[in-house]
Amino acid sequence: MRSKLQTRQRGAAMVEFALGIMFFLVLVVGLIEFGRGVWIYTTVAHATRQGARYAMAHGSQNPASADQIRSVVASQAVGLDSSKLEVNTTWNPANQRGATVQVRVRYPFEFVAAPLLVSQSSITLGATSQMIVAN
Repeated sequence: MRSKLQTRQRGAAMVEFALGIMFFLVLVVGLIEFGRGVWIYTTVAHATRQGARYAMAHGSQNPASADQIRSVVASQAVGLDSSKLEVNTTWNPANQRGATVQVRVRYPFEFVAAPLLVSQSSITLGATSQMIVAN
């Protein structure tokens, strides 16, 4: 027969395991969410840079339109929902040689495990790239 001491120790081990596994699962889910966030930010930054590069390379002789730049950004944002991409392109002073083109992209990062880790369900990640029109 089991003694009362053995039963209490077994119950204490179960409580310790329950608390420990909860902490471990929150840590693992948090690491996964953080990794997804970094991946999405890196993808958005890459797509932004490629959009600015496209505008810079086309220059004033065959100028790129904002719609063309948006399609380049969407094609470079592999794995992201392109309908959620917000792309803004500006030229300063105009789309001509020596002018500055700036591409700004925003994307909402939606947490998969939002109720578990944070109080909000999404945050906006974004990047800006600026280049000088080459030709």
